[in-house]
Amino acid sequence: MSTEKEMTEAQIVAYNEFLQHAESQIDPRDYFPPSLKEIAKLSIAQLDLEYSEVINKVSNRGRTQRDFIVSRWEYEKTISEPNAPIQ
Repeated sequence: MSTEKEMTEAQIVAYNEFLQHAESQIDPRDYFPPSLKEIAKLSIAQLDLEYSEVINKVSNRGRTQRDFIVSRWEYEKTISEPNAPIQ
């Protein structure tokens, strides 16, 4: 005997509506620590400036922040230009 419960069509619809509502109402950046939240909310122009400081090794930010700047910059470049190689 299987203990898995099949979801009815109505339950699937209700579950999908719940997920869509949650995705539109919850901003994951609100749960970041303050130091990363600041970087997550930077504009692309500010992010480019911060990235150039990190690459040129003149940034005053901590290691975690520098790593996050690089990761976010790479992510933003990937989604804006999916086929372009990252520098």
